Amino acid sequence: MSEELLEIVKPIIEPQILLREQNALEKGIQGAVGILRNFGRKEDEIKSIIMQTYSLTDKDASNYL
Repeated sequence: MSEELLEIVKPIIEPQILLREQNALEKGIQGAVGILRNFGRKEDEIKSIIMQTYSLTDKDASNYL
């Protein structure tokens, strides 16, 4: 792909790539929460683990529980 074409399509494609990355991250966090629950971890432990692992705020981590 030429540099000119890349500069034209980049503003169109980049937001879609970022959205897919965000969706993949959310699914990964949800999967981790499910696994931790299956292993009998308590909600406060899960929250602490995902906050550390994914650099989440308290509020953001709470949204995954």
